[in-house]
Amino acid sequence: MKSYVPLLVASGIIALVSAQVYPEITAEDVDEETRQIWCDQQTSVCPNLCQDQAHVNPRHNDCWWEDLHYECVCENGARPNLTEYYLTIPYNLCRASIQKCADNCGNNQECATICFSGRQCGAKDPRRVNSTSTTTTATSTATGTNKPSG
Repeated sequence: MKSYVPLLVASGIIALVSAQVYPEITAEDVDEETRQIWCDQQTSVCPNLCQDQAHVNPRHNDCWWEDLHYECVCENGARPNLTEYYLTIPYNLCRASIQKCADNCGNNQECATICFSGRQCGAKDPRRVNSTSTTTTATSTATGTNKPSG
């Protein structure tokens, strides 16, 4: 007699993974002190990204904690893809969404684990927009990931 228990367990795990919902987080979901910290982080990161990507300073580097609206525009007009970096508003909103997903799991540890492992915030290896031509050529050849963002 065949056992269908492994099949039922596997389909239950698949259903659990597909049922994970990462809620959208808005400024209203985040307390004022945390929003201010996030904005401080955002405005601290922007100059580094402009220097790293284009060797220029930011032209616009603002963050409004009231609604978590932000701007990071380099002097050359480049806008770093902030979803690829840590300590930016998109990164913090992503982390808050993962935490909310896990909170919604209640005491179900497997569900919470899936929330934390099922989504990545920030890139593992962010692309450099402008670097030296030697580095760009070597990196492009080696990884094929060093393309300017549009």
